Amino acid sequence: MAALLYLSNQNLYLLDGNKSITVPCQAIDLYKKNLVEIQQRKDWKTKGTGAQFMGALSQNDEVDLNHIFPTDVALTADHKMIYTACLQEGTSINIKSLTDLQETEGLVLRKNDFQYRSSEYYPERKWKSTEPINHRLEKLWER
Repeated sequence: MAALLYLSNQNLYLLDGNKSITVPCQAIDLYKKNLVEIQQRKDWKTKGTGAQFMGALSQNDEVDLNHIFPTDVALTADHKMIYTACLQEGTSINIKSLTDLQETEGLVLRKNDFQYRSSEYYPERKWKSTEPINHRLEKLWER
């Protein structure tokens, strides 16, 4: 299966023939969902008549989802893809099947203290090297 994966408008797409398919990134979707749920649990303190009565009414407390998006993708020989995602101040590297996009993806690495700038996948060695913003090179071995 020949595949072309590309990033556009903070989404990951698969070009299949003449049609473009949005690739679901479960790590990103779950992170966004968790942020929204956390905000909803806090809403009772800052919204509604109770908050207005207590003087704690907040006008604009929306969740900022702008800094949560895929940043890089690589294909493996066994029809899988490895993608890197920016999760606000952190990063996530995940692997998923290209043959079944709805299949549960695997977590390779999750760090909350830095973000990756670029990465490369070396199929003959089965590892992905990544260059974080702090310029420390890391090698992630595929299992």
